[in-house]
Amino acid sequence: GPADYRGLERNAEIEKLLDRHEVEKAARATEQMRKYVDMSILENRQCVEGLELACQSYGGGMKPEEVSRRAEELLRLTYREGTERTPFRKELSLINLRCISLYAMGRKEEAVSEYQRAWECFERSRVRTKYHFRSMALILDNLSLCLFHSGRMEEAEDRSQWIARRQLLNGKINGIHYALSNLVGVQEFRAESQAGGPVDFTSPETDRLYGGARRKCLRYLDWAVAVTDIFKQDLMRSRFMKFGKENLGLDFKEG
Repeated sequence: GPADYRGLERNAEIEKLLDRHEVEKAARATEQMRKYVDMSILENRQCVEGLELACQSYGGGMKPEEVSRRAEELLRLTYREGTERTPFRKELSLINLRCISLYAMGRKEEAVSEYQRAWECFERSRVRTKYHFRSMALILDNLSLCLFHSGRMEEAEDRSQWIARRQLLNGKINGIHYALSNLVGVQEFRAESQAGGPVDFTSPETDRLYGGARRKCLRYLDWAVAVTDIFKQDLMRSRFMKFGKENLGLDFKEG
């Protein structure tokens, strides 16, 4: 009914709060949302309880093992194992929560496999990329991070570059900082692999010795900070600036 629609309209608002890591605000908004929707409807229950689970997970109030179990339970309310169709947005959010939990539990390869299965569903879809681009970006951003931390640098770079280009082409750049961050990590890893140990990225000599690695890192990170500034992602902006100053010797200019 109308009450359900009014409540579910808050979903996008809550997701934006979570993207900005404003977990307490998101939790309060989700609590209000629960009052408006008919929780006997499976999709409504999945949506609301999925947001509650995300708040608990991002806020550190629940162990990864429990998050993974609950995400799986909520996902199976509407999305059965072996389903061929592309997952809907709320289903994909639960898949993502489960993968993040698997990664936190040290089960990186399982997380990679889960992301790849979801990605393959979208690749098989006949629906044009732009219509489910946000979901595809969510998968690839996190898949790239898992690949990076699993030592699979070529795959991580390839997927990060793909999503960064597509975000620009589709005018969906509010999440491009994640891809840029992964690309910084790839450059650091390559330089340190060539050096056989830690590299001082604050030194201009790094460019001469390691194929312009520092210059590339600075460019990616500068772009990432600019994007977070545009979209008021204050926490991520602060993290990128702190990393840039401490690890790359980058002097960010305000304004």
